[in-house]
Amino acid sequence: MVLLREYRIVLPFDISEYRTGQKYSVARSSRLATTGSNGVEVLVNKELFDETNNQFLGTYTEKIYHMEAYIPNWIKRFLPASAMHINEVATDKYPHCKTVCSFPFLGDRFELIIESRHALDKGDTENIHGLSPEQLKKRHVVKMDFATEKLTDKAANLESEDPTKFKSQKSGRGPLKKGWQKEAKPVMCAYKLLTVKCKIFGLQNKLEKWLVDFEEQIFLRFHKQVFCWQDDWWGMTHEQLLEYENKLFADMANEIHANTKELTPEEKKALEAEVQKSLAAVQSDAKADDPDPDIEAAERELRQAKLTDAPDSPALSPANGAESKTD
Repeated sequence: MVLLREYRIVLPFDISEYRTGQKYSVARSSRLATTGSNGVEVLVNKELFDETNNQFLGTYTEKIYHMEAYIPNWIKRFLPASAMHINEVATDKYPHCKTVCSFPFLGDRFELIIESRHALDKGDTENIHGLSPEQLKKRHVVKMDFATEKLTDKAANLESEDPTKFKSQKSGRGPLKKGWQKEAKPVMCAYKLLTVKCKIFGLQNKLEKWLVDFEEQIFLRFHKQVFCWQDDWWGMTHEQLLEYENKLFADMANEIHANTKELTPEEKKALEAEVQKSLAAVQSDAKADDPDPDIEAAERELRQAKLTDAPDSPALSPANGAESKTD
């Protein structure tokens, strides 16, 4: 099964301003999240050039997210502490960016993809990602107001990262009150398409829900930070951003390496065997509870079809089911 969710985040910037804020905030937020053995390790961060035309194309990165502190206990049942990291490969050819994340020990059973596109509109481009008719049927659209929505973790709602209270001394923008999008100039939208591919019997739905909720909170907090940190990144040049990134990425690598023991080939092999054994046990338990999932799934689809065909059912109408908007 493939889960598709598209986030539309309207922002009070133009395309080039947001680019600067995005790069600065990725580096700074990654550094803040890196403490001890948890956080972000940047393996590759290189610029892409068209040698023929001597043209800058974008950035290619490879990262490891050491996630033990962020993983819920039910995942730790089958993913030991030393296996709790996510590999990320990203190609950033702004305004189009693509990020692919994977759990190494799950192989092709799991993949998370984030594709970002940016446009000078208010989130009203209906198919900016060029999805097929079949994909559009599966897509769920979420319009996110980064300024007024609150993070689910109350402790993470910092006053210093509250766009409804912050006013920039450099751009003059803010504070952003409810309905700010109507009068915003400049204005743009970040369209983020989240694709989750998960093929783990007994864990698929739960893992998908956790990942979607986790990423949604990342998107929300990150854009609060981009806005509230703008006096720190406003006017930075490409060279200054690159220097800032390199310094923070080096600090992060030193912190991770000082607190993490690298596994030997034998230890990696043993760890993989442990993960596969734990997964097999979880899936065996799930099959015992649901001995014929194909029949059960078919019955659910039949019940849903009957509900959808029922007359006067506003809760299941396209207008209510195809898109959600959080005020």
